[in-house]
Amino acid sequence: MRSLLQNERVVVGVLALLYFFTRLVNLTILPIFTDEAIYIYWSKYIIDTQSHWFIALTDGKPPVLTWIIGIVLTVFPRDWYLIAGRLPSIIFGFLSLLGTYAVAKQLFQSKKISFVAAVFLIFSPFMLVYDRLALYDAQLTAMLVVSVYFCIRTAKTLSIKYALLWGFFLGLAFLSKPPAILYLLITPVCFLVLLPAPRATIKREWRRIALSLFLVGFISEGMNNLQRISGAYAAFQLKNQQFQQPLSELIKNPFSLLPDNLVVFDSWLLSYYTLPLFFFVLVSLFFTATRKVREGLVLFLLWAGPVFAFAIAGREIFPRYLLFITPFAMIAVAYTLMTFWQKSILSRILFGLLTIALLLLPIRFCYLLLTNPKEAPLPTADFNQLVAEHPSGYGLDRVFSYIRSQEKNGKVTVVPQGTFGLYPYAFYLEFWGNPNVRILPKWPLDQLDEEVYQARQDGKVVIVLKEKSGIFPALQDLVLIETIIKPKSIKYPIYLLEVK
Repeated sequence: MRSLLQNERVVVGVLALLYFFTRLVNLTILPIFTDEAIYIYWSKYIIDTQSHWFIALTDGKPPVLTWIIGIVLTVFPRDWYLIAGRLPSIIFGFLSLLGTYAVAKQLFQSKKISFVAAVFLIFSPFMLVYDRLALYDAQLTAMLVVSVYFCIRTAKTLSIKYALLWGFFLGLAFLSKPPAILYLLITPVCFLVLLPAPRATIKREWRRIALSLFLVGFISEGMNNLQRISGAYAAFQLKNQQFQQPLSELIKNPFSLLPDNLVVFDSWLLSYYTLPLFFFVLVSLFFTATRKVREGLVLFLLWAGPVFAFAIAGREIFPRYLLFITPFAMIAVAYTLMTFWQKSILSRILFGLLTIALLLLPIRFCYLLLTNPKEAPLPTADFNQLVAEHPSGYGLDRVFSYIRSQEKNGKVTVVPQGTFGLYPYAFYLEFWGNPNVRILPKWPLDQLDEEVYQARQDGKVVIVLKEKSGIFPALQDLVLIETIIKPKSIKYPIYLLEVK
């Protein structure tokens, strides 16, 4: 037994090394983009001013991640802000990996299935992208996977301790991102499905079952409602309403968004899972449900439930909404693959060939993400945000380099076109605490106002446009320094100008 435990520790250690290598190598090769700039700036502002602790609520996000990033920012040098912002997601991603291993082990009592599921998760391009970005989605995924683990433990033991932990991690998921509410609805169903001899157990232990479900709801919703102590909670609710279909519309026509959203979701999952693995996921969910009915049903609910919920109610949707279902897809894949792992050499060869075939495209995708992300086959929605359009930070390194070359000769005022998002927050972060660089954000920057001309008297004034405006291409009182084209797109250049 001791030897077995040590072996498992070695296996988990190998998985950890593989995970952290893939997540840490070239961590900043993908430039900062709009959402990251917002969250890291908020974190920096909170830590430096010791105020506005709930500022994230104004944009519809819980505040916990900004607090965590803020703490990490204090550990690293000032110019490492992007590394500091992305590190929490890497840690949460590792927790998702451990949680996936543990969930698979609880469902199927197999370390081999757990190992295979973990390997597929490590080489999932979907997970790799979001484990390396300063966003809320890695945190949400980790909390939900761990809550599912304790849901399973509660079903198997009816332990109140595990029910408390289930509710606690579900509450932490609420404090990560609002979609956690889906698992408040789905995990109780999974709990009932996984009860040993469900009918007899419910009849015999109905009080304990009811208490467990009550505690889960009470604790998770109680933690969620802690956010109400902030005056910004109303803004939080209002912001989130824009992403979902109003209840009145859902009642009137509940499936109006479903067909189009399902098509979009399929295209995103095809891109991130890759074609062979996507179809194998669908086959695996069905296959698992036929061989292990209850376990297969649970995995199907955890994976397909959010897909259909978002497809029905999602008015504004993004690929990352589906990130947290990926671990459960990989568990189904691992179970199906391991059915080929029999004693015969032929079956093991078949297992090896099928595993390689399924991992080949994801590994190539991951390699491109780590070495040349602008060539990676990202879904169009994410490619536009991260690489090609104005939310992307590609080209800002050249802007920053020019500003640094100018500030050596005296004070520089930088006028970014925008007052929220990448422009100006990326500039604030890059030149935070630099006495020679002043950031003066303007929107829509259709003309140069008196404040800009006044700044010109004190030193150089650099204008950074993310899109054409009234001052360009007229170039009155301006000199065009450089037009910076983003990768694979000529629609969203950066215009770097200087006031004469």
